[in-house]
Amino acid sequence: MNQQVPRKLKHLLRCPDELRFIETRMGLTLQMRRSNALIANRDGEACIRVGRKKGGGAMFERVDPVRGWACRLVLLLLGCFLSCFVSAAHCEPLKLKSAAVLVYHRFGPQVADSMTTRTSVFEAQIKALRAAGYHIIALSDLVSGLYGHWPLPDKALAITVDDGHRSFYEEVLPIVVNERVPVTLFIYPSAISNASYAMNWPQLKQALDTGWVQIQSHTFWHPNFAVESRRMDEKSYRDFVRAQMVQSRQSLKKNLNVDPIYLAWPFGIFDSTLQTMAQQDGYTAAFALGGRHARSDDNAYALPRYLVLDAVGVRGLINLLRAGDPLMDMGVQ
Repeated sequence: MNQQVPRKLKHLLRCPDELRFIETRMGLTLQMRRSNALIANRDGEACIRVGRKKGGGAMFERVDPVRGWACRLVLLLLGCFLSCFVSAAHCEPLKLKSAAVLVYHRFGPQVADSMTTRTSVFEAQIKALRAAGYHIIALSDLVSGLYGHWPLPDKALAITVDDGHRSFYEEVLPIVVNERVPVTLFIYPSAISNASYAMNWPQLKQALDTGWVQIQSHTFWHPNFAVESRRMDEKSYRDFVRAQMVQSRQSLKKNLNVDPIYLAWPFGIFDSTLQTMAQQDGYTAAFALGGRHARSDDNAYALPRYLVLDAVGVRGLINLLRAGDPLMDMGVQ
């Protein structure tokens, strides 16, 4: 019966170090038993028993659905369970992986403000990244590869653009299509079709339909959570945060029929309370700012991104990425 267990699940369970990602990625729960553990989905179906073979090592077996008293424990507990239950000698070491995530904001023929990158610089950066051996992949593939769901290419890199400024549509979308560059837009829906600087819903839909653009959430109206937390009582603040996270997803679903699973923190501001609430509201990863690569041992709700401004330039971007890659420092690449 061992061969009936999904290969991906068996891979994730080989070593407890990887288990902290299963709960958010696969929606599984745990039932503790006296001599084994039962893993099930949230409906109590498709259970798999994890036990120990004679001589050590993990044993996986599909069993009948179990319903009833299932404990809704996060799978981090399963890591603790298996670390004692399965001999550490049979665990495969967890290889550190890293990948770069860039974030842009606005584009134009000239530098209009501090957050604008010239279109010509962006286009030159794409060519330089590829010439330097970087593989530009979709953000969703980067996250899944980073946390072990499938192989991550060497020098993996994802491009994100925050805020939904119309300059993306006017200046950069043609480059994205012509150069076949996957891009993720983090959108705060309150501005769309309302603010003069922002794209409208038809433009976003057109970008989405190219097949090279993914759309994710940047909250509903891009608040400064640090400011809001100081001026509200605890309950009002939590209600406010929840509304920002939920209304954004609802609006993107209504207008574009997309279900965002990633969140970009406005101004890069977050804390443990915000991270927990994002997870509770259905997000599986969240992105902040930071001058380094995202790593496989990072908290999935605090993934760093390189802020790219016009002043970074072309050669400067390559140097920035080399300086922020932990595997480069370790001599892996």
